[in-house]
Amino acid sequence: MEKEEFFSFLGKSIGTKVDIINKSGINKGIYSSNVLDLKDGMIGLSQPMYKGSWVQMSSMELAINVKTDSNLIEALVISHGTTFDGQIPILWVEPIGDINKVQRRSFVRIPCLLEASCCFLEIYSETLKTESEPDDPKEWFPILINNISLGGIAATVKLGFQGNFYKKGRYLLAADFGKGLMFLNLLLRNIFSNNDMLNGTFAFGGLSVYQDRTIGNFVRRQELLGRQR
Repeated sequence: MEKEEFFSFLGKSIGTKVDIINKSGINKGIYSSNVLDLKDGMIGLSQPMYKGSWVQMSSMELAINVKTDSNLIEALVISHGTTFDGQIPILWVEPIGDINKVQRRSFVRIPCLLEASCCFLEIYSETLKTESEPDDPKEWFPILINNISLGGIAATVKLGFQGNFYKKGRYLLAADFGKGLMFLNLLLRNIFSNNDMLNGTFAFGGLSVYQDRTIGNFVRRQELLGRQR
């Protein structure tokens, strides 16, 4: 996609949700944002927040994902600092390099049954902290991955471990996708009940090239197995 086409789309989509992906440094992770403005070849995004404070992203190379009805638009950007529109902080980013459309089919969840382990790390929204959140939450517990895509997983917590599920929680996943045990960052997006079991949908946070390729190969194998049944 050409930069002009990308900006034309964004100009018609002010308010559209955006994921800002920081793949390095102490603030590594995925942060929710929105398109607020366009100016001088730059995109104004709502300033990412973490635990009630700004996430410092000035002069950093980041990635943004913009969702459309049929595609996911991925772009590398460089951040140029934050300004204010009234009391609203706006993070300005400038696209660099290629802007790619990825078919949303890449994020269709493929059924699987894979046993794995999870470790709750922290709540990543200060407003959603609960009194039941443990002071030292680094305890591994088993989960069953029910389906997977290139963007995340859906998993069931086994009986007796439901207390480890916190919406807006950061987790560490230990799973074998066919290349040995791998550790991945997860963000718990949603929780829902299914009879006596608790289920959650997780988004992957900051996959390396190797992790992305390994999960992609696993997804394709599962999809092929499903077609053969």
